[in-house]
Formats: sequence, structure tokens, C-alpha cells
Amino acid sequence: MKDNPMTLEESIIDMESFKEKAPYKLEAIFKKWKDQKIKYCKNVADNHLPKHIKYMSSIGQKTMKIYTDYLLPFTPVDYSLRADEINRGISKTKREMESWQKQKLIMGEVLDEHYNFLLENFYQVFKDAGIDLSKTPMHQNLQCLKPNKTKSIEVSIKKENTDSLLNEIEKTFDFMKRVDPRKHRDILNDDEYEKLKNWLYDYFSKDFVVPEITEPIKTVYTSKGNIIWAFKSLFSRLHPSHTMPESLFELYRKAFYQFREDRFDNFRKQRKPQYFDSL
Repeated sequence: MKDNPMTLEESIIDMESFKEKAPYKLEAIFKKWKDQKIKYCKNVADNHLPKHIKYMSSIGQKTMKIYTDYLLPFTPVDYSLRADEINRGISKTKREMESWQKQKLIMGEVLDEHYNFLLENFYQVFKDAGIDLSKTPMHQNLQCLKPNKTKSIEVSIKKENTDSLLNEIEKTFDFMKRVDPRKHRDILNDDEYEKLKNWLYDYFSKDFVVPEITEPIKTVYTSKGNIIWAFKSLFSRLHPSHTMPESLFELYRKAFYQFREDRFDNFRKQRKPQYFDSL
């Protein structure tokens, strides 16, 4: 044990309390802790939380095993390998925690203190057994389990959502940057294409509110059916369970000057043009 990077002195273990708990009781402590926390969360409709409890319990048992091995010299342990295993468990738990937080925010639910509660209780379990985790080498890594600030997660979600929406717009309207095979001209120039992308992004990111358009696109060099189908396709992919609103037609009509007199019924009935996929 002499070459071990962590010593009993560095760990600040209350040997009297530790021996009183006895190594064979430690697993029971964590099983009881897990059961108690599940009961604590039983009224919470959250699928991630029980998995997080399971991970924390596993980390606790493995961490406690490190200290148990110090009392059993005939059971040598490679601390580095054990610590690596615990740190992988911490990383997995952190990913689970962040997934849960993001899902809460996406669903518009208020974040609660479940994770802080669990982490504090985790420390308390060790303290009761005579181990002050805040003074052990494990403390720094365990602290990464503290929840991220809500604001930073919201920024992350917003960026992910922005990137996703822009990707969908570009995937659907990318053909408008190319040459129309029948008219033999660029369908839109770069500036017009960027304007259209911005209008579409504003519309879909602001709950189907048509943005103000003061300078519509004057001329587009492809058939009207191709453009209408692109609008409808994008809406269907982004909102497959929604009925197409008339505001989508208003966006189309205001974005393209030459289609300003079109009727909603014709827009709504437009089917996929025969050569749309070859554009």
C-alpha cells in the first residue's frame, strides 16, 4: 500500500466510525439509500431520475470499496484502475443528468433540486461511515455531478435548436441555389437565397408569425409548384402532427412578389411536382 497515491491520512477517515459500520454492511447502506431516494421521487414523472439513482449507488459502492480494501491488506487493489472505473461512472452519470436537465427545459418544466439533494445525501452516507469525501481525492471529480447553471443549458439548447432548424431549411431549399434545368438560370442569387432563409427561420422559430417583408424577391426562375412544395415539405418535416396554417401561405405570398395574387386553396392543394426530386 506504500506506493498508493492515496493514503489513509490524506483521506481523513474516522476509523472508529468506519469500523463500526463494518465493510460487509456498506453495500446494504447504499441499497437502503437507493430505496429511500426512489420513494422520495415516487411522485415525480421522470424516467431519468431512477437511472441516476442507480448510477450514484454504483459509484458509492465502488468508492466505498476503495476504503474497505485498506482494512483488508490481503486484498491488494490497484487504486488507479479503481479510480478510473469510478470516474467513468461519474461521466456516465453526468451525461444522464445533463440529458434530464435539457429534456426538462425543452418541455418547459421547472428544474427542481433532485440532483443537488442526491449529491448531498451521497456525501452524508460516507460521512456517517466516518469518511469525509470533501477531503478525499475523489471530491474534485464528484463535484462535476453538480448541475450546470440553467442559463448555460438554455444557451446550449437554443444553439442546438437553431442549428437544427437552419439545417432543415437549407436541406429543403438548397435546390434554389442551383440552375433550373428548364429555365437554364440560377433559381435565386445568393442574396435572395439568404433573405428567404432568414424569413423562414423567423417564421418557424416564432410560432408561425410571418415576419415583416419590405423587399420581397422580385423574380424566381423555377416553377411555382416547386416553391410551394418546398414550403409544404419543410412544414411537414418540422411539424408532422400539425395542420398547415394559412400563415405559411402568407409567408410564401409575401416573400415572392410575382405570387402576391395567389390563392390559399391552390397553395393547399399543390401536389409534389413530377421532376421536383431532380432539381
